[in-house]
Amino acid sequence: LKAMLASLPQTISIFTNSDINHTQRVLGAIGIRSTIYSIIDIRALNFYSKPNPEAYRRALHLIGDPPPENCLLIDDSHKNLDPGAEFNMHTLWVQEDNSASSQHTRIAQLCQLPETMPELWFPG
Repeated sequence: LKAMLASLPQTISIFTNSDINHTQRVLGAIGIRSTIYSIIDIRALNFYSKPNPEAYRRALHLIGDPPPENCLLIDDSHKNLDPGAEFNMHTLWVQEDNSASSQHTRIAQLCQLPETMPELWFPG
């Protein structure tokens, strides 16, 4: 996972309903903290949380107001991806159960990202 994330040419930001201390502990425990550019936590969002659209507006602003269509939102909760899709972000649902239909691209595990979205490594 760490090598795959480190190989991405894009910067990676974590957008979480948790606080930064907990998020840093989790990222450290799974060994990927060094691959993360920034953490946008509940405090940075002024306590707006996913799936509230204001949380997405604030998160985009905190990473420099990129065009939403240039962003990939990855989450394990369908309800957290829907507002991202409404903002015109690309969405990726990490969900092992393939039975539910969805507008979001779906993978069972994050390690499947290169085979699912190779354009992230080779844009254009």
